[in-house]
Amino acid sequence: MTQSAAETAATAWLARVDAGKYAESWTSAGATFKNAVPQEKWHDAVKRVRDQVGAFKTRTKKSATPTT
Repeated sequence: MTQSAAETAATAWLARVDAGKYAESWTSAGATFKNAVPQEKWHDAVKRVRDQVGAFKTRTKKSATPTT
């Protein structure tokens, strides 16, 4: 996957999270993420944090480093 494709995928994934589509974000995540965080724990954790801090107003990419 090219860096551009990876950044596009990451942006789309974050958009799902920002839209409150937590189950969809977990489903579309990679195997490493899914193996580390069970779906119910992901949903509960991200909802709890979002309820506390609210929605993001803007996002700015700080850096991008390709990995395998």
